Amino acid sequence: MEGEHNKAEAAQKVEEEQRAGEEEQPQRECAVCLEKFGADALLSSHACDHALCKTCWEKYLATEFDEKRKGFLDIVCPYPKCGQRLSDEDWRKCASAKTLENYEAVWKTVPEKATCFQDFNYAYDDHGVLRNTINGDKFHWVNQMHYDALGDFIVEHIQNLLKKEHNMEEVILPLDVDNPDVPRTNIFLTPGALQAEKLILLIQGSGAVRPGQWARALCINDSLEVGTIFPYLRKCAERGWGVVVFNPNQNAGTKPGADDDEAWFKTREAFLSTAKVMRPIKHLIKIPGSETPSKHTTYVWDHFCAKAAASRVAIIAHSAGGICTMDLLRERGEEVMPRCVGVAFTDSVHWVSGRDPVPVRQFIKKNAVNWVKSNKPLDAPERGSGEDGCPCVSAGHPKHEWTSGCCVESVFKFLDDKFEAAQQ
Repeated sequence: MEGEHNKAEAAQKVEEEQRAGEEEQPQRECAVCLEKFGADALLSSHACDHALCKTCWEKYLATEFDEKRKGFLDIVCPYPKCGQRLSDEDWRKCASAKTLENYEAVWKTVPEKATCFQDFNYAYDDHGVLRNTINGDKFHWVNQMHYDALGDFIVEHIQNLLKKEHNMEEVILPLDVDNPDVPRTNIFLTPGALQAEKLILLIQGSGAVRPGQWARALCINDSLEVGTIFPYLRKCAERGWGVVVFNPNQNAGTKPGADDDEAWFKTREAFLSTAKVMRPIKHLIKIPGSETPSKHTTYVWDHFCAKAAASRVAIIAHSAGGICTMDLLRERGEEVMPRCVGVAFTDSVHWVSGRDPVPVRQFIKKNAVNWVKSNKPLDAPERGSGEDGCPCVSAGHPKHEWTSGCCVESVFKFLDDKFEAAQQ
């Protein structure tokens, strides 16, 4: 009995010593929940001493990265006005297992040096949605240079699909120029487009979009079904219509070898940079015949569409493509208007003024419709013609970049009716 008593006293003494030790250990508050913890139970980032408990770190990182989908370069210490970015070591010690798994999958979309689309560990699924090949998640932001580089390779991917899945011919412009120092651009034609009875001219908007795209952001963040011209091409193919896809935004290029100055912008160092760096532009040279969007449109009309066999043509123009369309009518109206049965604008930013030729104003008023961004149902009447010079109806979506992808059925009903009326 005496032995058992001594053991109990010893255990009690150890427990009292442990309790005393805990009381003597410095206590600190978590910067978020304000609960007190022993100093060893709190975690700080490498760049500041603002300490959080593991539970608050995990909740914070899951909210910012997994739910809000912020880029890991943009997530900082949550203490008010701190702003210190988290290091890779911080992520690994503070994030939950699930958030860390997602973080590592996004990290693998940051190649050491980007040479092709596949280097980013993204791929399009059967529904045209961009997916991380590691965890199947959709695109996750890193920084602007990463986004731009990925976007450039997606252009190549989409244009390869134009050729492989839609059998389109890529034509390099300008024509008949042998000088290797002259920069080039491209357009695309469906098989036999210039021999078709009916011809569609597709003219995209401004910015970084290239042939095949309506909206780069949608190609990355949503799907190819709403971000590209693919649904339009399928509808034209069903009807046997030829298609010419313009490229009004690529107005300048570089001499061979001059792109070396931009090589850094496709490296991991650039993709992980938090500084705003301007891309070099000193080597840019205007592309003959495509010096401006409107000049490009006129050049393609003169060299292709004007020579096409089609007696009837129609134009589908998105955003600034509407400006190109109006300039084409102003420059080549006597050639275009007798053959053009209709113009389908999708949230076009064109304008028609009293200084425009009367025949042009009359043509637009009679033969064009602008499907504009709107909260109203598809095809619901919208604002008066005003500067648009034509009826405006809802595209069925309140955001500009979505309009072309949302009103495709209505656009083709309009064009079907126009072509049918032209035959009577």
